[in-house]
Amino acid sequence: MTKSSLRSKNGSAHVLLGLAVGAFSLLLASSAFAQYQPAYPPQYPPPGYPPPSYPPPGYYQGPPPFYGPAYTRGLLVMPYVGFATPVGGTSDGYDTGFRIGTLLGWHLNRLLSMNVEFTLDFLNPKGVSSDVSDVATDFSFSPLLHLPLGYGPLQLIIGPKIGFFEENISYSIAGDSYNDSYSGAMFGVNVGLLAGMGNIAIGGLFSYTGRHYSSGCETVDNYDNGCTYASGTFHTVSFNGAILF
Repeated sequence: MTKSSLRSKNGSAHVLLGLAVGAFSLLLASSAFAQYQPAYPPQYPPPGYPPPSYPPPGYYQGPPPFYGPAYTRGLLVMPYVGFATPVGGTSDGYDTGFRIGTLLGWHLNRLLSMNVEFTLDFLNPKGVSSDVSDVATDFSFSPLLHLPLGYGPLQLIIGPKIGFFEENISYSIAGDSYNDSYSGAMFGVNVGLLAGMGNIAIGGLFSYTGRHYSSGCETVDNYDNGCTYASGTFHTVSFNGAILF
């Protein structure tokens, strides 16, 4: 066999081998192309579309505010009326008397209110003529805790009171008019149970009041007899009907 015929046979073999490799490469390429998923660009919202609102980093939105009945928020007004009974050593000279007053303040939250209290006690001395008038006027700071009882309309209120008082006694002896006035510090506690009825609450209020005398003055027929030191503490307990607005 000559070199030219050998070259011709080798060339034919190389061509066949090249075609086979090329066909195999095309087969692999078509398979890989079928599995390939091109990455399309992201779809943006059209112009003017409102973006989602996210809270800024570190922002915490607290619980929604409590909107209860009117008497559990804002301005507090609680008038009351009832009867006061003296207790202790000084009670022997007095009977039960009439009482009227009110608390006025503001709810700091559902459970706490800060209030001032104004009270008139019409004391009732025993064994004296009907022209005797004995009235004690109390001015006090009286905060209250408002404690709901379960999930119903009932609430317990409780709180101390501290302030000052003035007591005026007017009477007549043998045609002369006397006016005695006393003053001092007062202290006590309020406890009540109220039931909600729409925008108001109605219930009962129990109060203890102690009045500590520090000074006393006397006037006879509009003539000032001067003032002296007074001592002693007068204790009363009272039961009242109350309305909380």
